[in-house]
Amino acid sequence: MSGPARRKRWGWAAAVLAGGLLLGLAGCRNDSGQLPKASGEAITTKAEQVKEFTLLRAYPDQKNDGLSLALEFSRPLVGTQDFDKLVRFEEKVGTDDSSWTLSDDGLTLRYPFVEAGKEFSLVVSPDLLAADGSRLGKELKQKVFSGELKPVVGFASQGSVLPAKDSRGLPVVSVNVPEVDVEFLRVREKDLPTFFSQYQRGGRRGSWELSSDYERSPINKLAEPVYVNRFILGGKKNERVLTYLPTQDIKELQEPGLYFALLKRTGDYEGEFDTAFFSVSDIGLHTRAYKDKLFVHTAGLKDGAPLKGIALRVLDAKGEVVLKGSTDGNGNALLNYTLDATHVLVASSGKDTSFLPFNQPALDLSEFAVAGRDNAWFDVYAWSGRDLYRPGETVRLSALLRDNDGKPVKAQPVFLRLKQPDGKTFRETRLQPGDQGYINFEQVIPAEAPTGRWQVEFRTDPASKEAIQGMTLRIEEFLPERMKLDLDSAQKTLKPGEDLRLQANGAYLYGAPADGNRFTARMAVAAEQQPVEGLPGYFFGDPTLQLPREAKDVIDTTLPANGQLREDVALPEEAAKAKAPIAVVLSGSLYETGGRTVTRTLKRVMWPANALVGVRPLFNPEDGADSNGNARFELMRVDAAGTPQPAKGLKITLVRELRDYHWTFNDNRWDYDFTRRFENKETRTVDAGSSAVAFDFPVEWGEYRVDVFDPSTGLTSRYPFRAGWSWGDDNRGLDARPDKVKLGLDKTGYKAGDTLEVTVTPPHAGKGILMVETDRMLYVQDIEAKPGSTFKIPVTADWERHDVYITALVFRGGSAPSKITPARAVGVVHVPMDRKGRTVAVGLAAPKQMRPEQDLPVTVSAPQLAGKVAHVTVSAVDVGILNITRFPVPDAGAHFFAQRRLGIDAYDIYSRVIESFDGSSGKLKFGGDMALQALPQAKRPTARVQTVDLFSGPVQLDAKGIARIRLKVPDFNGTLRVSALVYSDDQYGKRDVETIVRAPILAEASMPRVLAPGDRSTVTLDVQNFTGKPG
Repeated sequence: MSGPARRKRWGWAAAVLAGGLLLGLAGCRNDSGQLPKASGEAITTKAEQVKEFTLLRAYPDQKNDGLSLALEFSRPLVGTQDFDKLVRFEEKVGTDDSSWTLSDDGLTLRYPFVEAGKEFSLVVSPDLLAADGSRLGKELKQKVFSGELKPVVGFASQGSVLPAKDSRGLPVVSVNVPEVDVEFLRVREKDLPTFFSQYQRGGRRGSWELSSDYERSPINKLAEPVYVNRFILGGKKNERVLTYLPTQDIKELQEPGLYFALLKRTGDYEGEFDTAFFSVSDIGLHTRAYKDKLFVHTAGLKDGAPLKGIALRVLDAKGEVVLKGSTDGNGNALLNYTLDATHVLVASSGKDTSFLPFNQPALDLSEFAVAGRDNAWFDVYAWSGRDLYRPGETVRLSALLRDNDGKPVKAQPVFLRLKQPDGKTFRETRLQPGDQGYINFEQVIPAEAPTGRWQVEFRTDPASKEAIQGMTLRIEEFLPERMKLDLDSAQKTLKPGEDLRLQANGAYLYGAPADGNRFTARMAVAAEQQPVEGLPGYFFGDPTLQLPREAKDVIDTTLPANGQLREDVALPEEAAKAKAPIAVVLSGSLYETGGRTVTRTLKRVMWPANALVGVRPLFNPEDGADSNGNARFELMRVDAAGTPQPAKGLKITLVRELRDYHWTFNDNRWDYDFTRRFENKETRTVDAGSSAVAFDFPVEWGEYRVDVFDPSTGLTSRYPFRAGWSWGDDNRGLDARPDKVKLGLDKTGYKAGDTLEVTVTPPHAGKGILMVETDRMLYVQDIEAKPGSTFKIPVTADWERHDVYITALVFRGGSAPSKITPARAVGVVHVPMDRKGRTVAVGLAAPKQMRPEQDLPVTVSAPQLAGKVAHVTVSAVDVGILNITRFPVPDAGAHFFAQRRLGIDAYDIYSRVIESFDGSSGKLKFGGDMALQALPQAKRPTARVQTVDLFSGPVQLDAKGIARIRLKVPDFNGTLRVSALVYSDDQYGKRDVETIVRAPILAEASMPRVLAPGDRSTVTLDVQNFTGKPG
């Protein structure tokens, strides 16, 4: 209709309407005009309550790309039924491992992983049993259509480096999404540090997050748009398809730099994008950060060969260049630079540019033996006869001041700080070392001092925040033990259904067997999630297992005349039949005649199969995975010793826990409870090999679980985790864990002038580098590594310390046509220095048995120190005190020559290389311990407790390297551990023996520690005759 015609028609309608209104107004005869009376009857419907036991509905249950069939019943079902026999399909459905599962409320059966877009015919048996005892009574047949999968699309990799040579593009994974719109932005170089500080990884992001300046800079202030287009992904209906966006063919994306991509499904009008950032480069970067140096190695991603002449720049937080350098002919550079987490390293060669932000996690080397205390030029070794004291006793400490290799240093004051359990300083004092750097300290602990762990700290500078060394003392109201108990079993691990074969040996500390003493034992079981010591961070088994929570009494007997018990102990039925590793902890108690006990524990693990699958989260388990991103994991299949056991067809399932909350009003307040139900989101099949297998799943906010089913054992490993509890922190990942290179040394110790030979066994052959490091780089060499390769390295005087490590990097080149992702493998091994010549053999002679209230003669001999100035300290301490804390024999040599921590951090891009998957190319749509302190008003009850702690020293050895010492033993019956610590300027040794002290006729009373007025008690008196004569 034309414009004038519309105006005429609407003009005519307006005239009629106006006339009608005038007539209506003229016809009004009351104040309400022609207002009609209120009318209308409400129609109510009541939900009909189904009273009989029947099937209410059958429906497809779909979340993301996971699809199940669900049957909802009117009454809860009995959960122990074989649902696969009671509910069957008339056609072949799913896999042999698929099965019906019952919801927590018992009302719904679910069958996972069914095919989309298909009609299924179900037959429900009349024998299906409800929890109230009723049965269906008749066979039910039901057809249900599974429906189509919901559209899902996102970037397939969390990587950020796209290999420049033979690249296929940026991978995208999709289900039922034919086309996507993608916009590419290039990050300005000066804004790179800001970008990396705010975008550690890709993932789902809302438009408000990208444009808001509340907590971060809007993306349009950091990057500029360079290209936008629609891409055709293809793929069959309900099929998960991987497609590559051909970034290598787009002219606008050929400029060197970092690109930010925003992807959105066409026809999707929600305000969320899937995001990824990437650079296109062939420059592989590996860096090692020392105190004031940065080592950089550059290698080609395609072949792993070193790249020379690569220009290096470091950008600060403002994007300004603060350092320049370049790599030499071996692809290496050593820069005068101190690491700053806000900085970014840029490496470039022509139009090829690579970026390494230093705010990402350092390489995770937890699987390598790189632990120890920090290396320090000044070192103090402190020791005492024991570490457990009662309030009111005198603490006696000895210490030696040395350098980091146990050699003497110029005498200087040492500042000691004694700190209470609450962290308050109890005493601070200045100590002057004596002969050969020996330091002595004594301190009375007040009777009303707080109990708990006290710290002794040594400093060479009293103003320093960090102590150079220290030790922990425990101040407790303890009683020395009078008996000893050893628990053992020849079984290292248990098999399903196997009893624990227990060996218990009991005796009095004064030498008599625990003849007729009562012995009891309790057994506790629990799911053991980390049974393999060599795989820290890996979780095995099933923490959801229902096991007895309380320990069970399993033994109550008396020991035979020799004090030795042998008994087989059966595990609880739930643990014996468990399909996951179970920790079995037996706690045994040996009773004195007065009722006081000595308790020891024994732990063994029930290993349910020859091999188990362990899952390692590549995020901090305490914080959980990021929501709206990919939760990343690794898995390994190993035996009890941690040796890989390859297997095929492992099925990994992501399970989401959904909670239905119910609010109730009780006791004048609102409270809530919830019921759980679980949904299988996605299942994949992988093969386990000799190294870790990486996988990831997209997750939203909530509770999840990863299940790994091993068809060869029939066992399932489960790892529960949370997503979305990280409060927006993207930088807590453990994603930089490298593959391992095995390194073997030809000797157990080295010294300057030696030639070290190292055997390198990488997981793949390739070019690499071999480095020797302390807190600085000592040596670097290019290598061509293959399994069994050996390399020789000269040992120099710079190695004479205890934080020397050899590190091997082996690079694997890769390309899209070969379907191999570029990677690097890492091997680290500590290099021990030969200190046998500085470890002294010590002889220690003391009587095996003696009577109380006599001198204990001790003779110490160290022939290696004959003619040298050397000293010895001797302690004799009640074993009944030492056993409480398992206090070891002091060993100065072990301390000074101990391995120190690897003191460097390594960063590289290899964990961020975008993987090469199977997939097609997308087409362009357009264009081409602490204890409480004593209460001030309450006085601590006093108890007369005898503690035997005898000490002599330092005593100088004579010209033959011998010292004779006598210690006065009080009225005491028990066992003394006699220990000697020998030291010269740079040589150390130790030895210990035990001496039984007992009277010919021994009488000991067991009395209560505390009695209130009016209490009555029994005193037990033990009398034993050791004279060998009757009477």
